Amino acid sequence: MQRGTSSSSGWSLDAAGVMPEGTPVALRFGDTVRSTTFYGYVTAVAVQGSDTHQPTAPSVKVPVVYTCLGPTYYMQSQATRLWPSSTASYVARSIIRSAGLRAQVQQSSRLFENLPQQATSDFTFLRDLADEVGYRVLASGTTIAVTDPLVSLRETGEDRPTFQYSKALTDTVKTWKSTAGQLDPLGGMRTRREGFSFNPATGALVRVVAAGTEDSAVTQYSTGRPFASQAEAADVLSAEARRERLWVHAEATLRGDSRLRPGTELEVGGSSLGPDDGGAWMVRSTAHRISVMPNRPDAGVYWTDVTLGRNRIGALDSVPKSGLVGTIEPETALIDGRWRAQHIGSP
Repeated sequence: MQRGTSSSSGWSLDAAGVMPEGTPVALRFGDTVRSTTFYGYVTAVAVQGSDTHQPTAPSVKVPVVYTCLGPTYYMQSQATRLWPSSTASYVARSIIRSAGLRAQVQQSSRLFENLPQQATSDFTFLRDLADEVGYRVLASGTTIAVTDPLVSLRETGEDRPTFQYSKALTDTVKTWKSTAGQLDPLGGMRTRREGFSFNPATGALVRVVAAGTEDSAVTQYSTGRPFASQAEAADVLSAEARRERLWVHAEATLRGDSRLRPGTELEVGGSSLGPDDGGAWMVRSTAHRISVMPNRPDAGVYWTDVTLGRNRIGALDSVPKSGLVGTIEPETALIDGRWRAQHIGSP
């Protein structure tokens, strides 16, 4: 960092070129085989000081740590809106496209009479709305996907990453831990979902069971709200069951791979895995860690920490996104200081 002034008492951060909040940045990470670009904005700047007196040399080394947020940065402002007679998928597409981002939204059939957005950020409102219908919200670059948890978000032509765990030098899995059972460690339950609706014509309560949960060993009743109709009860119960589909859980540290992101699948194999651990898994979250040695760039190590899920023991029944969401290739451009998707869909 060059000193911004000739004074021996300090330096000017502005003159030294420190990026202010809101600056768009593009960071490329990965290895020599494959890499990915992170698009985002600076949201915080921390200048790492020192108790040691800095000499009056023309330049000194001062580490600057930046905190960056992805393209959803501009969706964090609070807004108040009312969406009458709308489906969750229509509202989600409208919000995402209005931010200049690419929407991959799975069609939902449930019609809401009124959806109020009261002093809530677009991203928070979108997340809560997706949770209401049992969908997930995942952001990757300038693309935001709102889909069923089992829908694969791999791009067209993208390979499924494969990793090996055999306690050998060639392993690409560093650590592995899996859990299978009726209780999901992430907070959900593999249960029979049951609720009751009131039939005003007969004055009777009608029992409704979420499709696909009839044979589960544990029963959970949805009593947090009254259901005005049998159709509403079926919609809500189906959403609750849908949120918990990836109930088999695993955590792993893998050789760094920039293709790993939430909503995509990976394949694991090897003799050191449990009898039901091999095969495909859905990525639920990732953390990419890169250790850099300034004097020896070739000695850096790249790892990826992942949490994984399956919808049944020993296998994953992922659903191809073709036919469910848009398949236009993602492209990002910097327009008027903002990252925008080059294709956001028709109005």
